[in-house]
Amino acid sequence: MDQIRKALGEQRISYYGTSYGTYLGPVYARLFPGRGDRFLLDSAADPKMIWREQFRNWGLGTELRFPDFGKWAAARHGVYQLGRTADEVRGKYFELASALDAAPVGGVNGDMFRQLTRSKLYSDHEFPALAQLWQDLGRSGATAPGAAVATAASPPVPDDNFIAAHLAVTCGDVSWPRSLAHYQRAVRIDRQRFPMVGGMTANITPRARWPLAPREKPTEITGDGPENLLILQNLRDPATIYTGGVHLRQLLGDRTKLVSIDQGGHVVYPGNNTCADDLATRFLVDGVVPIRDRFCSAETPPAP
Repeated sequence: MDQIRKALGEQRISYYGTSYGTYLGPVYARLFPGRGDRFLLDSAADPKMIWREQFRNWGLGTELRFPDFGKWAAARHGVYQLGRTADEVRGKYFELASALDAAPVGGVNGDMFRQLTRSKLYSDHEFPALAQLWQDLGRSGATAPGAAVATAASPPVPDDNFIAAHLAVTCGDVSWPRSLAHYQRAVRIDRQRFPMVGGMTANITPRARWPLAPREKPTEITGDGPENLLILQNLRDPATIYTGGVHLRQLLGDRTKLVSIDQGGHVVYPGNNTCADDLATRFLVDGVVPIRDRFCSAETPPAP
């Protein structure tokens, strides 16, 4: 990032980071405190949970976010036939997952179904596609377009490109637990705590056997430095849960303010909440940081 700043011929750079970018941004601001202008951190990862517990919290995030989809689908039972109440929609989820565990449909098994559902909770705009997928998978003998749904948005690059980069970065940042017993115990616990993902987000990954150790310890995020950061955080984020934003706010202290938004989904800015948009745009354009932490009420999202 600092080489990019140099290449641009800039003394200071402004930064907008989402998800992993909310960790990268504060690390840069800590290492180069005089070279940052405005840092907007959208959907914050908890710097104290990098990365094992951060990803494990996807189980909790799914449980917190799913009722939004349940209510949406229940209000459209006449279209999708997934349940008349949010509880009925939740029951339909477990019914479909169990059926697909026993007999995959169109190349989609139970775990693929769980992961597809989890990933499509990131945005309200994905709700119609998710409901249609459920409907297709639930039709007796149907050949569901599961593979197409999973890959339709992929760019024209090798299929393993994203996960290869993701593993290299997250394995290189920190060391991961190597004990198989650690993961077995975590899966047993999380199957009970967060049944929607079935222990998937607690399970072992290639990171447990990554051959290269991190080159250095993680950068400590503290309250030392300029007051030039702003955090946006949805209350029901399925990927970077709300407490991540709260904890990052605590670590940065007076350097930042937290804007909490009463909605679900991963990534806030722009276009998902007028109140948050106004605060973030004013910060980026004019450098105005709210004088206190702010709360933005829920808004009806645009029609998908």
